[in-house]
This record gives sequence, C-alpha cells and structure tokens, in this order.
Amino acid sequence: MPSDKKYDFPVLVPYSVLESLLEAPKQLEETRKVLKHHNRMIGALRGQLIEVIDKLRDK
Repeated sequence: MPSDKKYDFPVLVPYSVLESLLEAPKQLEETRKVLKHHNRMIGALRGQLIEVIDKLRDK
C-alpha cells in the first residue's frame, strides 16, 4: 500500500498494541488454515447427511 504523505505523521502507541499489530498477519494465516479445515469438515458432514437421508428413504 503506497504511503500517502498527507497521512504520514508519527503516532505513539503502547508497545503491546504494536506487538499485536505486528502479529496480525500470522494470526490471519492461521485463521485461513482453520477455515479451510472447517470447510473440509462441513463437506464431509454434508456427505454423511446425504447418506443418512438416502438410508431413511430406503426404509
């Protein structure tokens, strides 16, 4: 993202806030992995649900 000189001014933030901001990209990547895993689990559950519905129809 290009820096806009209009908004280029020093800002004081607590170190703990700065640390959490610097950790955000790592947390985002971990969140993406978790979402991908959850999407696979949801797909598997859908498949199982379809099997159960088919068995119930056969009865």
